[in-house]
Amino acid sequence: MLLSFGLAKAQEGPQLSAEEILSTARLAATLQENELKGHIRKDKSAKVPLSVFLRGENIQFAYQPKGQTWQRFHMRLKKDHYDLFNIQPDGGTKRFSESQLSDAVAGTDLSFEDLAMHFLYWPKAKIEAVEEIKVGLGKSTAWKMRLVNPSPNNGYSLVHVWVDQKSRALVKVVGYNKKGQPLKNFQITKLMKIKNLWTVRQMRVERIKPSNGRVVSITYLNFEKPKKRKLRGIR
Repeated sequence: MLLSFGLAKAQEGPQLSAEEILSTARLAATLQENELKGHIRKDKSAKVPLSVFLRGENIQFAYQPKGQTWQRFHMRLKKDHYDLFNIQPDGGTKRFSESQLSDAVAGTDLSFEDLAMHFLYWPKAKIEAVEEIKVGLGKSTAWKMRLVNPSPNNGYSLVHVWVDQKSRALVKVVGYNKKGQPLKNFQITKLMKIKNLWTVRQMRVERIKPSNGRVVSITYLNFEKPKKRKLRGIR
């Protein structure tokens, strides 16, 4: 949210636990070797091309600032942690420090941690409520989940996420600081279906000034629906 942002199968049956709900909202569980292409754009600035590809617990994503070469990254996801590497032009890798994970991507309001939606891996998640919220032009009945950062000195201290009960898609995220003041608001405005699964098509990210709650900038994330691959015959 780096980024199916809640692609998931609809399920029926007994009441789900917080961990079961989050497992369907995680990128590693849902992107399933699909490559997503799109762009990010802050306010009215130029669009920055973006590509995300997942294989197992390994995510590769890349973006291209205007007039520059593609910047490529490799993320290894684990249940209790993840590692991020910058892929060098010669094919080598350089590990990011933990503090760099909150750096802005291409000058936008999205950080590397946001793209990975790392908070969906934090332990001891809790279901706080079931709420009806606005999603795009419609409404969603969603679980409201409470996630507390096990390392509160880095990034968000607390995150609330809303997961749609019908599609199991992640539809809203709000990240807070230590004082409980909102820092960012993620609104998924459009979803798309890939292989009978749901994922984000458009998302609006608002960066908020904690002292007064005002939105100071907005970043838009857009993905294209993957094109069907043509099957080649045996030669």
